[in-house]
Amino acid sequence: MAPDAASRYRSTRGGGEVCDFAQALLNPRPPDGGLYVPEGLPHFGPDELEELHRLSYLQLAERIIAPFIGDALAAGELAGVLARAYRGFEHEEVVRLRALDGGTLHGGPLHLLELFHGPTLAFKDVALQLLGTLLDDILSRQGQRRLILTATSGDTGSAAIEACRNCARLDIAVLFPHERITEFQRRQMTSVQQDNVLCLAVRGDFDDCQNLLKAALGRGEALTGAALMTVNSINWARLMAQVVYYFYAGLRLDQGGGVNFAVPTGNFGNIYAGVLAGRMGLPVRRLLLATNRNDILHRALVGNDYSRVQVQGSVAPSMDISIASNFERLVHFLTDAQTTARLQAEFAESGVLALPDAAWQCARELFASSRWDDDGILQAMQQGQQRYGVVLDPHTAAALAAAQQYGDEHPTAVLATAHPAKFSEALVRAGLGEFTAEADTRLATLRERGERFEVIDPDLDSLQKALGGSSLGGLG
Repeated sequence: MAPDAASRYRSTRGGGEVCDFAQALLNPRPPDGGLYVPEGLPHFGPDELEELHRLSYLQLAERIIAPFIGDALAAGELAGVLARAYRGFEHEEVVRLRALDGGTLHGGPLHLLELFHGPTLAFKDVALQLLGTLLDDILSRQGQRRLILTATSGDTGSAAIEACRNCARLDIAVLFPHERITEFQRRQMTSVQQDNVLCLAVRGDFDDCQNLLKAALGRGEALTGAALMTVNSINWARLMAQVVYYFYAGLRLDQGGGVNFAVPTGNFGNIYAGVLAGRMGLPVRRLLLATNRNDILHRALVGNDYSRVQVQGSVAPSMDISIASNFERLVHFLTDAQTTARLQAEFAESGVLALPDAAWQCARELFASSRWDDDGILQAMQQGQQRYGVVLDPHTAAALAAAQQYGDEHPTAVLATAHPAKFSEALVRAGLGEFTAEADTRLATLRERGERFEVIDPDLDSLQKALGGSSLGGLG
């Protein structure tokens, strides 16, 4: 691999020119409709892994991320960017790794990797706080401004708002499905009263929000007169940031035979960061994918059936998707650009994608997949409290269920992606109502702030009108 291959980016579909990190950050969708991936990945050998094991989270992040950034930042600047990005986290080490009481699976220790200690209590803070800081820094150097347009099924929106609200060079408009997310999730977004923030409730489901987002980005600056971009999980910088916590946990848990990671999965970005970590040298044994009744990923891995179906509401709304936006990166990882372009074109036309058999078999070796309906998730929430003494949100509970089903004699880290306070309704349904006091307190605080949002139809005309009537970057 060339020394700078990790900081040169190409489309998963092979079209267009090579770009650098700043270009991939600011324009995350290549012209051919694919997704950016680096030409190569850095690799850490055994001696380097031992050195990385001794580093703090911020030091580790600097070592992992630096190769992907290249010369987008001057030498020594990345450490300061990381310090600013993570200064608002409640935990000194950004994330928290802890053993579960009595937590062994077939002899292997069970740990919880808590990723929810950021300002909005969700794992997406880890990536988005860094992304916002990088964007503001690079845009300031270039004398530019961006309007961020993003769609959320629950947690991305509030995390993106929190990452951008104090950035001088950024405005943000968030699309979320009207009456399809929890009150807590909605108010985390709509209670923000700053002029560079706009919240739009879309009549429809999350896929309607995603489709509207893609259509708007396709129109680009012609839609509003502002330069548009997105910070959804298709932005490479988010994956880059997520790789770090796999290394942080894996290096602390590995006993010589590798580590399993159980991951609640919706758009496939979080778990794909685990694929990258394994390719970069981390001893990843198996990635345990957990999803809900919206099981396109489970069907793809178990039966090679990646086919679009109607979204069903569930107790774990952040996994309520019909298309996993980062799955294309796995297709490219397992095949090549030409095959990826062909398969994605077929999927766009038919709504069905089947991997070549050899690629599918490789995927089955990387992942163990599981699907959990609402009853199974609620039971896992109960087991978390009764067996391990922890209160879990429904997404993390699905990952715990996957760990219990597939764990072996090796260490397993369950990725805890949200604070349970964000899902008090699910706690009540699981018979854990006595643990909602913190959720009630946090929600009461949000209610005191009031709300500001607009309900729109899922079409470009409605979106354009809402943006034009807003205070974002002088658009109104």
